[in-house]
Amino acid sequence: MPVDQESILTDGAQQDEDINRTQQGSTPAVPTDAGSVDNPGGDTGFGNAVDNTPTDTARPTEPPGVVVTQDVPPPATDPQGIGAGGTNPAPQPAPLPGEPVNQTTAAQAQGLPGSGPADQQAPGQPGTPAATTAAADNPPTVAVLPGAPQLPTSLDGTTLDPTSPGYESEVNQLLRSVPNLQLPDGVVAEQGLEQGYDNLASTPGRILFGDFDGIGDIATVTIAGKTFTLADLININSDPTNPNYSIPVEAGDGDSTPEGRIVLLGFNALDANNGEISFRFELTSPVNNGTTDNPNINGESTTIPIPVTVTDQAGANSTADGAIRILDGTPTIFANAVVDGGIDLTTNDVNGSTSTAS
Repeated sequence: MPVDQESILTDGAQQDEDINRTQQGSTPAVPTDAGSVDNPGGDTGFGNAVDNTPTDTARPTEPPGVVVTQDVPPPATDPQGIGAGGTNPAPQPAPLPGEPVNQTTAAQAQGLPGSGPADQQAPGQPGTPAATTAAADNPPTVAVLPGAPQLPTSLDGTTLDPTSPGYESEVNQLLRSVPNLQLPDGVVAEQGLEQGYDNLASTPGRILFGDFDGIGDIATVTIAGKTFTLADLININSDPTNPNYSIPVEAGDGDSTPEGRIVLLGFNALDANNGEISFRFELTSPVNNGTTDNPNINGESTTIPIPVTVTDQAGANSTADGAIRILDGTPTIFANAVVDGGIDLTTNDVNGSTSTAS
């Protein structure tokens, strides 16, 4: 508090006069109002003179000069706080001595990071507020691998041109001539349906999904139209041969016969927020390439979409599409019958279409 220079000076003069009066046995005048006080007949030390000594009167707005005071901060106000519908927090009462401080309430009142529901730490990410990674209502994430497999451009060191008119025949020749030839992930060939070419009839895949609230927040995963709970997926590892984990897949070629199946192989929790499902696609039937109203089917190959939807406990969901590409098989020639002393050479592809060679 700033020192009042005028009070110091006035107080000093009054003190000197009080000492003088005491030493002379006089009775000091009692001030009533600001100004001077007459003391006729009183003992002033000067006979019957009139004492016109100025009195020291405290100002109405200040304490007397001899009183020691301490600055007290004014009470906090809340002109635009919670009480008025504003954004500033209302003042909080100070805790009593020895009373524990509620840190959460204090942090929320101040609007500090990590104090609100959206700032709570995500499971598996200690020290990282969830708000730095995703909002509380963000849907889960999902990806299917392979996503969109393309026609092979190289097999067994041979470069292939998918735009070439002879592409299909060249691919088929390689598939039949190179033992155990492996196609790219996501690609199978109808030759795999023939005996001795089993390696061409299956391909691996993966489904990756996650949730910022933790993998336990996942409610269901729907794969190619079939829905599984998280408990179902976890159970794959202990019961992999369960037919429930085999999903039939139709190419949309105009018939009711599934062209393949997705076999779920296992579930793996990558961390607290992410999981992985491994699967294998198995080709079980050739595609009817004569279908013309399906853009995924042409003379060289067929693409079968594999949609996957992940839904969390709040109902939020995300969908991703993977795919399997099936390479069309060319006819093979074999001796079918002996006719009139000659050999009737008939071609028969895996679709059942035939032609006769002479």
